[in-house]
Amino acid sequence: MLLTVELLVVILLIALSGHYLVLSVENIADKVGFSQMLTCMIILAAVTSLPELATTVTAVRLEAIESGLAGLLGSNLFNFTLLALLDLGQGPGFLLLSLSFSHLLVGFISIMMSSSLGIFFTLYLLTAAIPLQFRFAPESFVLFAIFLSGLKMIYNFEKSINNENKVENFDIDFEEMENIVPFPGEGAAARERESSVGQYMILLTSAAVIILSGIRLGYLSDRLVLMTGMGSTFIGAGLVAVITSLPELSASASAAGRDHPEMAAAIIMGSSMINLVLPAVVDGFYYSSMLAADPFHNLILIFVTVIMTVLLLSGLFYRTRHSLLHIGFSPALILILYVGTLWLLLYL
Repeated sequence: MLLTVELLVVILLIALSGHYLVLSVENIADKVGFSQMLTCMIILAAVTSLPELATTVTAVRLEAIESGLAGLLGSNLFNFTLLALLDLGQGPGFLLLSLSFSHLLVGFISIMMSSSLGIFFTLYLLTAAIPLQFRFAPESFVLFAIFLSGLKMIYNFEKSINNENKVENFDIDFEEMENIVPFPGEGAAARERESSVGQYMILLTSAAVIILSGIRLGYLSDRLVLMTGMGSTFIGAGLVAVITSLPELSASASAAGRDHPEMAAAIIMGSSMINLVLPAVVDGFYYSSMLAADPFHNLILIFVTVIMTVLLLSGLFYRTRHSLLHIGFSPALILILYVGTLWLLLYL
């Protein structure tokens, strides 16, 4: 009973803190001048991945490697399923018709990172190789390299698009220049600074609550595995992943509700890309390679992640309004694949 109450409290804290965290990041990014797509794909995606980071670090410290990796990879699976569920609410073709080349770039980077994880995982399983005893395993350096190169490509691509838009929209109307509002005085500037300080305080407070809640969730999931007898991979991918994905749910649902489905897709795909680099970050808290210490169950999640990403990217090339079960073909297949994967993990 106590475990259930604690779990509900953690869920509530992560959901509320995630909501305010997303709002504060959106306001700050708007004042700084980041583009909407860049804000969604990188900044919002990064802050919504804080629960996954905190939970996985805690799992690693508890030697629950299987549960920690399952939570990260399962979060990606649930994120993709979120898009399918949003598609169900928006009508046929929502995802397929809203993807852009920016989404394509993020998807390709995610596939490269997932494939790299799968290759190293397979090598450790087949060869029983023992990685060098550095703080970071070899796969961590590969993930960092792909991730940082991908960030640079995304930033340059978005920057080039924004520059093109500025050139196309550069049109001065001298008659309207007389009606331009004067630059705000010192009072308005002071209020602006106070507003910015308030947003930063909300950001830091929400982030702190999410991290502490994520740490507690790591302990609760470990106890849940012992109490229920269910597999660590299933608990991590089926329960922990859903809870840690609540900020992504809040952010993507908010974007879709404001009639910005492309932003919802950017948040979820960006978060999934960042989740794939988190094993390299968390590896610094472990004395050896996380992949080498993990059983084969999470390899299934890696393969399913690649398949789901490919299904999402197919919407960029195959734009159709035909639907399956009243949603697009790709989201429908993602839903079926998600349910089937959880069912498989439950009986492994």
